[in-house]
Amino acid sequence: MAALSVVAAAMAIGAGFNGASFLDFGRALSSLLMSLLALGPLACYLVRSHLL
Repeated sequence: MAALSVVAAAMAIGAGFNGASFLDFGRALSSLLMSLLALGPLACYLVRSHLL
């Protein structure tokens, strides 16, 4: 359970950094990575809630 929370937190932080990169440089790849990394914590929390 704790490992899923750590992975989710790391993905959320990565999404934040890619969002800032998108605002700074305006590259579409940063936007794609931001959205995919924002989807990761949702998946981790869904798996975590299913395991409880």
